[in-house]
Amino acid sequence: QAVPAAALPEFSRHDKETTPPADLRVALMLRRFQNVTRLHRVPVNVFSTIIMALNEKLLNLMDASKTGNVDLALFIATIAPFCQGSEQERKELAFQALMWRSGKVTISAHDMEEYLLLLKAISKDPLGESLEEAESK
Repeated sequence: QAVPAAALPEFSRHDKETTPPADLRVALMLRRFQNVTRLHRVPVNVFSTIIMALNEKLLNLMDASKTGNVDLALFIATIAPFCQGSEQERKELAFQALMWRSGKVTISAHDMEEYLLLLKAISKDPLGESLEEAESK
């Protein structure tokens, strides 16, 4: 059933006083990322700090050749422990991403080692302590 034109909201055209569509797309992607990673309740300045740390600690490590490209499957597996869902669901997501990376039903020792090294690297604070060590103080 068609909706009468009068019932549709009016949208203004993009001009110098409205937000550019590209910026709106980025804002929507960030909001989706916040919801998936349980960061939707975090204030914007804290979220920005988290994203900068993610970029510095994870993406830079994953892009050793400095091409600007990272392995999507490895990225998904590495952030899976920090995403929303039960512990079992997060483990399954990481496992499935690593299987997708290898293209097989098993995970190679090399892929597992690379994954564990990335997890270890991002779970250390700037002083080199693990999160568990820092929390126990």
